[in-house]
Amino acid sequence: MSRQQTPKYIEIANELRQKIRNGVSSGEKLPTETMLMQQYRVSRHTVRQALEQLVHERMLVRIPGRGTFVADGSVLEHAHSNNLIAVIMTYISDYIFPSIIRGIEQSLREHSYNLLLLSTQNQFELERRALETAIAQDCCGIILEPVKSTIPNPNLHLFQQIYQRRLPLILLHAEPPGFPPFHKILFDDLRGAEMLTTHLLDQGHRNIGGIFKVDDKQGLQRFKGYVRALAQYHVDFNSDALFLYHTESKDIVTDDYVRSVFEKQSNRPTAVVCYNDEIAVRLIKDLNAAGLFVPADVSVVGFDDSHLALVSHPELTTIRHPKEKMGRLAADQLLSIIQEPDSIVPGKVVLPAEIVIRSSSKQLTTPVTIHEITHN
Repeated sequence: MSRQQTPKYIEIANELRQKIRNGVSSGEKLPTETMLMQQYRVSRHTVRQALEQLVHERMLVRIPGRGTFVADGSVLEHAHSNNLIAVIMTYISDYIFPSIIRGIEQSLREHSYNLLLLSTQNQFELERRALETAIAQDCCGIILEPVKSTIPNPNLHLFQQIYQRRLPLILLHAEPPGFPPFHKILFDDLRGAEMLTTHLLDQGHRNIGGIFKVDDKQGLQRFKGYVRALAQYHVDFNSDALFLYHTESKDIVTDDYVRSVFEKQSNRPTAVVCYNDEIAVRLIKDLNAAGLFVPADVSVVGFDDSHLALVSHPELTTIRHPKEKMGRLAADQLLSIIQEPDSIVPGKVVLPAEIVIRSSSKQLTTPVTIHEITHN
């Protein structure tokens, strides 16, 4: 019977453990994860597994923003009092946010960090309070979805303070104007809306309405994607069937849209691109109340592939948002910055869009391709 090969992380942990026992001083700092990766020619995940094994044995301690050290009493006390990550989201229990938070929590838990969860309700005042709480609690890092990211942020001084203190912060979904160069995890909103609009155009629709939120950059990018797809097909948008709204009017926008656009007897759109699934579901409900049905009378598409897309009748054509993946990636990026603050260059990751075609949109006429339009 062949001997089972020892996992590489165990080999590394055994070697580090022996070095510590052979006289490495208490409080001495270990090489960075990147240096250990190069030394042992392994992945970051393998290095972290080895270090976590020794942290579990209380031979090493991680100090956020400083590195990994051979344990002694004072270092150990500091480390265990400072393993809190603030997660500041516009919403917590609604829509796609529980899935994003779940991804963050899973990654943080695997690395023995605790989570301080705060909500802003997309209000600047609550964002200010959340940031002040994170600073007061001596959190070692922050993951944040900014409030109303197209508007100059009145809390900019707090973000500048966080940056100057070198407190690691990851932005989700958008970067407001004037912000310091924090690391960002974004989604390709422009391409997603372009894909949705192109799908409707390929189904033969030419009078396509839109409802877009414009006080966050996601909404502006989705609006741009919608406009770009129409331009590629040489189709003008129907300005009477285009609504741009702000957070405060979310609860009334679809009712206003149906009354203003569909109660007219002429120039009704045959399809509508919605800012997200929540708006799409509300629009379908208000259309039904007005005696119009999806997709028989009008096609409706959403965005994000939330749980609402599947409970909607009919099920929504939408863009899939990688919710848990985004959360895990944000947490992993933050932990990398915490462990190696001098080796991580702030940048951005843009997650790709994927269309999910369901039954809320239908073929209207024979599809017309861009190639055919260009040569007519």
